[in-house]
Amino acid sequence: MTGAPPEPWPAQPGWPARPHADQEGIPPAQGPGSWAAAARPRRPRPSLPVVATRYHGFWRTPRWALWKPLLGLAIGVGGYFALSLIMSIAALIIDAATGRVGIAEHAEQLEQGGGLTPSLFTLNNLSLAACILLAWAVGALHGQRPGWMSSVLGRFRWRWFFGCIGWLAPLWVIMSVVSSFLPGSAGDATTLRVTKDTGVMIAAVLLTTPLQCVGEEFGFRGLLNRAVASFVPQSSKLTSIISALLGGAVSSFAFMLAHSAQDPWLNVYYFCFGATACYLCYESGGLEASSAMHVVNNLSSMLFLPFTDFSRMFDRSAGTASPWILVQLVVVAAGALIITWRARRRGIVSSAAPAGQPFAVTEPAASRTTEPAASRTTEPAASRTTEPAASWTTEPAAARRQLADGAPGTGPEPKAAVPSAPTGRYAVPPTAQDAVPPTAQAGVVPDGQRPIWQPSAPPMGTPWDEHGRPVNEGTGQDPLREQR
Repeated sequence: MTGAPPEPWPAQPGWPARPHADQEGIPPAQGPGSWAAAARPRRPRPSLPVVATRYHGFWRTPRWALWKPLLGLAIGVGGYFALSLIMSIAALIIDAATGRVGIAEHAEQLEQGGGLTPSLFTLNNLSLAACILLAWAVGALHGQRPGWMSSVLGRFRWRWFFGCIGWLAPLWVIMSVVSSFLPGSAGDATTLRVTKDTGVMIAAVLLTTPLQCVGEEFGFRGLLNRAVASFVPQSSKLTSIISALLGGAVSSFAFMLAHSAQDPWLNVYYFCFGATACYLCYESGGLEASSAMHVVNNLSSMLFLPFTDFSRMFDRSAGTASPWILVQLVVVAAGALIITWRARRRGIVSSAAPAGQPFAVTEPAASRTTEPAASRTTEPAASRTTEPAASWTTEPAAARRQLADGAPGTGPEPKAAVPSAPTGRYAVPPTAQDAVPPTAQAGVVPDGQRPIWQPSAPPMGTPWDEHGRPVNEGTGQDPLREQR
């Protein structure tokens, strides 16, 4: 027995068979049933960023594909125009049914920049609010739940949203009140009066305008901005800035075109407003700040709308604006600076890597294939198959029991080696539960690391069988296995 090669360990239930590491020339098993194959299964690619990413680049993930943003853009643009057409037809039918204006006459007024009615105003706002649902649908196409469309934390931060409203509202209210007293303004104080539509318009403005503003943010700063920015990899800070500029420029230009303005001053205003909103998304990591600015801007501009003739509210033909609108851009820029200051002061999260920790598998993979193999196949094999083999097979059972009781200089100490704990949520799949059993070991387990079952040494005086395993005299079973 001394010069013979070591006998193989008998196969254990649930553990894949492995070749002897002490036999030279035999590589580790790599087949479908091997321990290495069970310990390193193929995992799906994550649908969330694995590195710290700003809001605009959250769709550029390991699961990104070229067809996804293209299909998402088609869904967003096509869905918006379809909903807008349906809502406009419904408004025309409602106005005709109530006897307010005929369909043909109403369509002619709309072509000339007038014809706005409470029903058309309300349904137009609801069609823009539906962009929230379109953005969620495109986000699901990228494998992300609706919360990730709101911010990099996967939720809409309501406290931050209302805080931004509180800081921005005074600026816009002052600007609206001052501009309403200027001669020739839309809200000239000398033309204010109560009409038959005042009550309906107050309700429509308060209930649907915030939804319209948030819907535009989800559609332009969310869906369109992310789709365009995803064409640029988020591999470095430079590429992140380039993608932010590209997504911001395209979404701001589309935001300007969506307002169908023919006045150059209005086009400058809409583009700069959209660019500022994209900047707030970049700095705050979500749509809350830009949505707050949009809500405050629209509500303050409609402060006196129910008390005026609003039929030509959508008239954006050439000459309807003046350089005075640049003063409003100064207020927009000042509000953006205030929000940026507040975000940095409060430590608002602007970038995140939700899928970063579970997929850091370089270290666990190395520990599985090197360190556990050495500990399993060298030290335990030598101690269990050479020195103990001679004493356990030649001496009687009584001597073997005396050796197990701890006689000096005889017998090895039972030692069980297990692979180090893999890190990550997906590092130990259900198919590898037998390779890494559940834990029964007490102690502190690092965050993000699954604990491992660590067998303890058998009690002193435990008998041993012919293979060098401790045996329970009462049951005849392995006491280490009973601990499981």
